[in-house]
Amino acid sequence: MPKIEANNLKFHYWVSGQSADTVVLVHGLGGNLAGWHLSVVPELQREYRVLTYDLRGHGRSDAPPAGYTTGDMVQDLRGILDALDIQKAAFVGHSWGADIVLHFALLHPERVSEVISVEAGLLAPEFSLDAVIRLLSLVLLAPGDELRGVGERGI
Repeated sequence: MPKIEANNLKFHYWVSGQSADTVVLVHGLGGNLAGWHLSVVPELQREYRVLTYDLRGHGRSDAPPAGYTTGDMVQDLRGILDALDIQKAAFVGHSWGADIVLHFALLHPERVSEVISVEAGLLAPEFSLDAVIRLLSLVLLAPGDELRGVGERGI
């Protein structure tokens, strides 16, 4: 069972596939990396390098007594990517994992090629309204566009 250290915690992780293009799969609250391996990973690993990991307090990763905000999870994700020398990837998050991925994209857009969110809550506790607007502009606008106003863009 491979483990990697990030933020003074040990995380259970798995890397499958041989491509230079990486897809990171982030599970939801109460899940673990095994859920991805039962369905999605066998297909994705044919064309991508796929990283799955257990969030802190989940599966076989360490479970500290505190530190379970999306901000903490983003720091963990960044540490895992740094430890594995993954500079940029596509991210898929399910449920709370989608909130983590969206928060990561907001804070580290240079490390994100794509985001796919499945059943995201979108308004995780650490997101301010300004952060949500910035995140929507990253997702909905073409490069060079600006967020002008709700009515002007049909948002």
